[in-house]
Amino acid sequence: MADWNDLCAYVRSNYKITSEKEGFINLLFETDDLRSQRVFITKSGSIQDSEWADIVTVVGKTSDLDPAQALVRNWNMKIGFFAHLDDSLCFVHRFPLLDLQSSELDAPLRLVARLGDQLEKEFTGKDLH
Repeated sequence: MADWNDLCAYVRSNYKITSEKEGFINLLFETDDLRSQRVFITKSGSIQDSEWADIVTVVGKTSDLDPAQALVRNWNMKIGFFAHLDDSLCFVHRFPLLDLQSSELDAPLRLVARLGDQLEKEFTGKDLH
């Protein structure tokens, strides 16, 4: 995949999209125990002439995790990081689109959905989606 349009075409043909608008794709993944996790793919801009995108999932409210704890947990994350968006605590994985292979999108999408669901259980005890 070389750009955002290529990513969108791949996602449309391989995943069930719940909604889509310019620079934003909304997906819903089924997880364990009849739970689900909403995952967004967003266009995040360009760095050195290469487009980048984010895989984002909401895991709770910002009050569910102390900012200092979030920083410590960010250090230990193998992929992604915690972010504050409006009043939501999100988990985000950012990646370049240039030379992206489908397996480099599929695996992180599934991982973010599973990890998001686990974090959501930990922080809220609920299924928010």
